[in-house]
This record gives sequence, structure tokens and C-alpha cells, in this order.
Amino acid sequence: MKQTCNHIGLITGNADILVKFYTKKIGFKESGNRLIPASLMKQLFGLTCECQMTKLVLGEIVLEIFNPVGSDISLRREDTSGLNHWGLNVLDKESFCRDLANKGVEIIKAPNKDRYIYFIKDPEGNRIEVFD
Repeated sequence: MKQTCNHIGLITGNADILVKFYTKKIGFKESGNRLIPASLMKQLFGLTCECQMTKLVLGEIVLEIFNPVGSDISLRREDTSGLNHWGLNVLDKESFCRDLANKGVEIIKAPNKDRYIYFIKDPEGNRIEVFD
């Protein structure tokens, strides 16, 4: 059996901003919404509230964006342990990043030996490494 990533989950205090970013700037499509009960969120993620979950799809990539209902969550910090980025394959990373920069997306371009490493950041600071 081929091993693949099933989905990536992001917890946010403002789903509208992330959904808009991933659909308008990156090209994801909304694939559904559902309310996840507080009891299940507590068991799975330690959150004591229900969450609105929005599913976004781009090819075989699935993002689940969880927005706690009636509860504030602390903002992500870059200097913490845990998930700090995910990778996205595109046809031409330089062209892809140039198009995103023209749309106002922050691009990180770091030289590494004989090539560049590209990252983009979503509105909450989640980093996406871009490959071609």
C-alpha cells in the first residue's frame, strides 16, 4: 500500500482569514463544513468547546481548518515545539512564489548551496515549504 498524508489540520481563532487565504491565494476549494462536538474536541485535542471544521481540497491535499466556537485560543508562536511547516509540490516553485508575492503573500527565499529554499506563510504564520 502506498503511504500518503491523509490531511493536515489547523486550529485557528479566525477561520475566515485562513479559508480566504487558502482558497483565493493558493487555489484550494471548499469541500464541506461541519460542527465537531465539544466532547470529541476534548478527547482529540484537549479543547473544551465545539469547533466549526471547514474542509479544503487542492488535488490530493486536504486541509481541515478548526475554529473553536465561543472560545479564544492562544496565537501560534514560532519559537515553540511541534508542527512548524508542511510541504507543497508545484510545477514551478519560482513562478508559483512570484505569483503569490504579487498577491501580497509573504515569501521566504533562503539560499542553500546551489539552490534556493522557498517558504510561504499563511496569515497566522503557518509555513508552507514549496517544492517543484
